[in-house]
Amino acid sequence: MTEEPNLDMEKARLAQVEIDAKLKQLFEQAGETLRKRMAEDTELRRLAYMILFSSRLYSWALSEISALKDMSNEMVKVLLKAQQEKALEVFEFAEMIADLQKNQMPWLESHRREAMARNKARERRISLMMAANRKKNIELPCHSMEALFECNFTHSDILVVVGERRAITPVLQLCARRHTRVGGHTVLLSANELAEPNAHRAKHVLPPQIWRNSASIYGDLRNLLSPFSKETHPMGLLVVEDLDNMLMLTPVARTRPAYLRRSFSLLQQYQMEYGGAMILGVCTDNDPPGLDKIQIYPAEILSKHVQVSWQEPKVSNIPSVLVGNDLILMSDIDKEIEEHE
Repeated sequence: MTEEPNLDMEKARLAQVEIDAKLKQLFEQAGETLRKRMAEDTELRRLAYMILFSSRLYSWALSEISALKDMSNEMVKVLLKAQQEKALEVFEFAEMIADLQKNQMPWLESHRREAMARNKARERRISLMMAANRKKNIELPCHSMEALFECNFTHSDILVVVGERRAITPVLQLCARRHTRVGGHTVLLSANELAEPNAHRAKHVLPPQIWRNSASIYGDLRNLLSPFSKETHPMGLLVVEDLDNMLMLTPVARTRPAYLRRSFSLLQQYQMEYGGAMILGVCTDNDPPGLDKIQIYPAEILSKHVQVSWQEPKVSNIPSVLVGNDLILMSDIDKEIEEHE
């Protein structure tokens, strides 16, 4: 008694499968026929493009209307209903093209020009603001750093400081202090997890847990730094104490040279968009022994770099830091870093 219903269900299923296969074949044939007709018929191809364009245009216009101040949801629904009723009306293709050329395209062009004018005015205001708040050159602590740049260190330059962490940290903090002391807007990305705000050393001091992995995507880096660049007093100098912290080992970059290169390139991209000089620290504490820096670090990192090293005292009990060919006493660095004006 139970076999007949099962047979009926199986027949129905097979019939449905057959219908689905025929529909699929029919749609594939229709799609292929449409592609061939569009390739041969210019008017049909233009109509297809117009339908696609009008759909995108309508979506954009609806989003623009919805963003207007005091525009209620009810009003948006009225406009949507009116558009749907208009779409059901019979129209001539030639008339639609004529209307688009005479009425819609000039309106779109005027809207585009207005947006361009606003952007240019905004860029000009930002440029004037930066010119008023930034100095042409940025003071560096020693001649070996300055010698890497033909026309002094400016807001379009990047300097990389390579060496032991204990030597890099005081030198980079000294760089931040120098620019802050002359009224520059300095942002210091500290490698110290207990770092606190320190207005005399840098206007903004960020501990590593805030900016860690910020080079995963460019949007993360921009979200981190752009607030400092859009202020009335825009960022003039970015100091990164440990470039490795910007991107740990990820599927995007599986080796240290790869993620150092990525972090460096994203910082360059940000600098092109917002400006500001950059001084980046790259620590060599865990480098394999016996290898030259060229074998370990990407060429981009070494293109404008200065080597620093820690020097134990030989005569006095005061250690020093060798920056390129310049020797600086740690006591002098500490005094300048901690100096309050």
